[in-house]
Amino acid sequence: MYNSYFFKSDKKVDLTYGIALFQQGVVQGERQIENSQPIAFQANWKTNSLPEGSMICQVSFDNDADLIYDLAFTKTHLFVSYLVDVVILYKNKKIIDFPQDFYFELFRLPTKAALKQI
Repeated sequence: MYNSYFFKSDKKVDLTYGIALFQQGVVQGERQIENSQPIAFQANWKTNSLPEGSMICQVSFDNDADLIYDLAFTKTHLFVSYLVDVVILYKNKKIIDFPQDFYFELFRLPTKAALKQI
């Protein structure tokens, strides 16, 4: 079902693993911080089977109630793409973490592309 969203993508190889991770509804890892210790996180979401459906991912850091953030996705396949990135990062570096772009969205920061337009 998600295959068509990644048809020409280099992520297609790891799509099965990303979907399996999505179906678990949770991922725990560590956010790598430059010049600092990594910070533990847990991301939770409700699973659905529709790649076009909307969803919310909640991320908590250091098990601290003051460090909980929600990120809404209008299309589930956009979040699955980030999970595929998690899988690829783990395969390459043995680190469980989301890509930097995920955190830009989570913290509502301008992306590098948006900053270049300014």
